[in-house]
Amino acid sequence: MRLAAFVDTRRTLLPCTGVGRHTNGVLLALAALGKDHLTLLTGADQTESDGRLPQNAPLRALPAVCAMRSARRTEQWAKVSGLPLLDHALPAGTDWIYSPHDILIASRKAPVAITFHDARLFEPDLSARGAKAHARDAFMRSWMRRAADKARIIFTVSDFSKARLVALMGLDPDKVVAVGNGLEPHVIARAAAPAARQADTVIVLGGLRRLKGGDVTLAVAERLLADGAATHIVSIGGPDDPELAARAAGLPNLTRAGFLSDSDLVEAMAGAVALLFPSRYEGFGMPPIEAMALGIPVIAADRASLPQIVEGAAILIDPDSKNAAEQAVAALHRLRYDETWRADLVARGYRVARQHTWECVAERVRTALLAAS
Repeated sequence: MRLAAFVDTRRTLLPCTGVGRHTNGVLLALAALGKDHLTLLTGADQTESDGRLPQNAPLRALPAVCAMRSARRTEQWAKVSGLPLLDHALPAGTDWIYSPHDILIASRKAPVAITFHDARLFEPDLSARGAKAHARDAFMRSWMRRAADKARIIFTVSDFSKARLVALMGLDPDKVVAVGNGLEPHVIARAAAPAARQADTVIVLGGLRRLKGGDVTLAVAERLLADGAATHIVSIGGPDDPELAARAAGLPNLTRAGFLSDSDLVEAMAGAVALLFPSRYEGFGMPPIEAMALGIPVIAADRASLPQIVEGAAILIDPDSKNAAEQAVAALHRLRYDETWRADLVARGYRVARQHTWECVAERVRTALLAAS
């Protein structure tokens, strides 16, 4: 099979977020399988003088074709007009144009597969605030509907996201394929090395935002402080909601660490007593899987994709319950003193984490493309 993958390099340069990691992971895994001929379609503005992607691009080793002057402008124009067609730049015999993120480039020569990582823009409880944000989201919803009509396959990352895309966009369920996500190499490498557990440190990822459960994180910190517990919470990522950040400033047992490098982040997680992940909405939710791979117990929200992803290997709390903080604090207390329970959670977490590999994701992508050819 001959695949042409449209890549917006800006999303894939290290360090990158979840969509960039998915793009890098699945394309590198497809290339490593060695079963297909894979070519990247990108813009002259995203390559260096040697015609290859930048040095901090994990996809640099893959063959690339400069199919346009500007990948960014091409993406913008495609979203506005549905054009341009890049048939002139497709390698001969291309079987599929594959986009591992939410960009679709139309073609008359080959069918197109696009990836929607979640249905967040269509969720009625997650509507944007402010006229500008509302207009932007309305445009993106229109674009997603047009892209879904043109694509032969729509990939997504979890059964939850598939169900929401089908329900909210009215998509044919046979057209939507959940392929998952995989663990990053640096996480796998760190998981193989023992870590000294810092029994009083709890990691929170995603920053102090309500959607990410930042209000729950603060309530947990306040409860721990009132109880006189020595446990310290480290909040990593962002941006933080100003109101929650101001509230956090008065808590001596909570540190806002901001964004960390991949190596620093994995070290922080590897030494923690637990990961607290009270996020109210995740299309997949990779942090719990990464924590499990590192042998760290997870306390997560019983919302969106998370119950499905953790497969019974995490402690689930209701982030909208009046006693959400009490649930989390009780779990932290038990993790500290019940070694048998903790060991069981860690063992179950390892089993779940081992299922999430980029090779498995790549094989699911291949299977779907071959079936729809």
